[in-house]
Amino acid sequence: MYMPPVHRIRLCRPLLVIKASCNVTLIGTVHVEPPWDPEGEGFFSTTDLFIDGDHVYMGSRSGLLHIIDISDPTDMKLVSQIMMPGQALDVKVADNLAVVSLQNGPVNDIGAVMVDVTDPASPAILSHVEDPFWSGVHNSYIYNDRVYLAHSASRGITVVDVSNPSRPFISGTWLNEEPGMGSIIHDRRGGHEPNTESDHP
Repeated sequence: MYMPPVHRIRLCRPLLVIKASCNVTLIGTVHVEPPWDPEGEGFFSTTDLFIDGDHVYMGSRSGLLHIIDISDPTDMKLVSQIMMPGQALDVKVADNLAVVSLQNGPVNDIGAVMVDVTDPASPAILSHVEDPFWSGVHNSYIYNDRVYLAHSASRGITVVDVSNPSRPFISGTWLNEEPGMGSIIHDRRGGHEPNTESDHP
């Protein structure tokens, strides 16, 4: 697999652009959706992305999950797309499971979709999790057999057990109880890593 000695992968909406750091040399691009018209209405269509091995998983406000082969960054290829039941704002991948966060879609209580990406060229929806009190899911974080969902528009963090990703279930929630701080979580980045089974909600 070709890669520059030091590299950076950057999303140049709606392109995936791989550039070397320091001297910022363009290596490759791939189109996944029609070009964004900055003079038109609305935002660019592509959203967050996640790199797993030789593939990039990229969400879209059009409701598509794009999967891109980056094994040769000079000749990247869109290998598959799969439609989600709403705007796909974020995606995380671990152990051949993609968790796609949905928000601002036609059914906002469907917050996250579990997708089997064992074969990136042929992804398959396994299940989804929902709650009538959610306003969708803005971001997620996978750790072992749990997914931590940040809602942005509703309070707290929701913990989902995905030990069987075809039958996920809500195993816990968290609301901040510290005075002077709110409970609206926009993103989940790093933080505490549970290291025992009893540490899991």
